[in-house]
Amino acid sequence: MQNRIIEILLICSNYDKFSLEEDGRIDERLFEEYVSLGLRYPPRISTAGTGEDALRELETGSYDLVVVMLNVFATQAIDLGLDIRSRYPETPVVVLTRFWNEVSTHLTNMGSDHGIQVFAWL
Repeated sequence: MQNRIIEILLICSNYDKFSLEEDGRIDERLFEEYVSLGLRYPPRISTAGTGEDALRELETGSYDLVVVMLNVFATQAIDLGLDIRSRYPETPVVVLTRFWNEVSTHLTNMGSDHGIQVFAWL
């Protein structure tokens, strides 16, 4: 394993945070996945509710992965991911969105060298 992910910053709304914690039990699922792969010490997840909060967290903390999952306009989530990527080029950034058509058009207009991963989240 080349890179170990210890700290994840999840940028999401309070609703999504609640859904992931209560319905999805994201911490438990990560732990189970790590155990099934014979790994120890699953990553810790910190959350930020806005882009401004996320940028403050990134200034003060050290994160191995940033996941942007804001239920605002999809292009704003992409732009936030790009801003984070430009400030912290060594940190992988993943954007989860429900608005795939809008995102696809936005990414096509930007070109292929944007450095973030985008996934449809349903």
